[in-house]
Amino acid sequence: KYSGKYIVTEEENGVTVVRCHVSPEYNKHFWGRMKGYVSFMLSALVAAIRLPRHDIIIATSPPLFVGIPGVIAAWKWRSPFVFEVRDLWPDSAIELGVLTNRPLIMLSYAVEKFLYRAATKINALGPGYRDALIKKKHISPDKLSMISNGADADILTQTKDRDIVRAEHGWKDSIVVTYIGAHGIANHLEQILDTAALMLGSHPHVRFVLMGSGMRRQILIDAAKEKGLSNVEFIEPQPKKDVANFIYASDICLAVLKNTDVFKTVYPNKIFDYMVCKKPIVVAIDGAARDLVERAD
Repeated sequence: KYSGKYIVTEEENGVTVVRCHVSPEYNKHFWGRMKGYVSFMLSALVAAIRLPRHDIIIATSPPLFVGIPGVIAAWKWRSPFVFEVRDLWPDSAIELGVLTNRPLIMLSYAVEKFLYRAATKINALGPGYRDALIKKKHISPDKLSMISNGADADILTQTKDRDIVRAEHGWKDSIVVTYIGAHGIANHLEQILDTAALMLGSHPHVRFVLMGSGMRRQILIDAAKEKGLSNVEFIEPQPKKDVANFIYASDICLAVLKNTDVFKTVYPNKIFDYMVCKKPIVVAIDGAARDLVERAD
């Protein structure tokens, strides 16, 4: 729809949305992802400085570089700049081993420091992030707020009948274990394939369903075929209004990430969606996500 276009302005539900160019290589490999970040930073900067004055500028990271057009727009209009932290960048990229280039690491830390200083207010998405920003990044608590994400209960409670969805997908007599979300390096969904391999012979009635997209999706599909995992099914990303159908049709829902210290700060959105649908959750993420699930009992 937007191929060959650099900046497109649209109206959606009474809101003006300015869509900015992102490199088509975004989901192919690490350098494609970096090219995507930089291309969006530049196109968003062009779009932002063309807009009329706004009262508040908000940038949400990752990627870290989205903060740069935000800061420049805020400077231009002398507006307050709110920087939202949804992941500790570049720490998580370094710990995952996807960011290894020394000059790029130094540049990323410099950009991070600049954005924290330039921000009028920093919003942390969860208590783990807030603690890390105070202790590791030495941000004043007075500069921080903590407003976490939630779930859209209006969308998630308008669903098709569970039995209809299960019949449509041939899950009628299965125990369905579902993961919904990104298929990237950080998610390390290989651990789900490993679990499926362990259970294939002893629990053939348990079915693992992975829904979403990401740079490792095709790799995971190929790995499941190679291992003969007939108990694993991949489903293309669905509109938000349809995602709830799959959650309600599931017996257990999964929230998983790679086992690294930096992910102890993470608050995955999918957990809130699962909670609205009142589903049992298996969370393989230590730290803030585990605390959330345990406190909710």
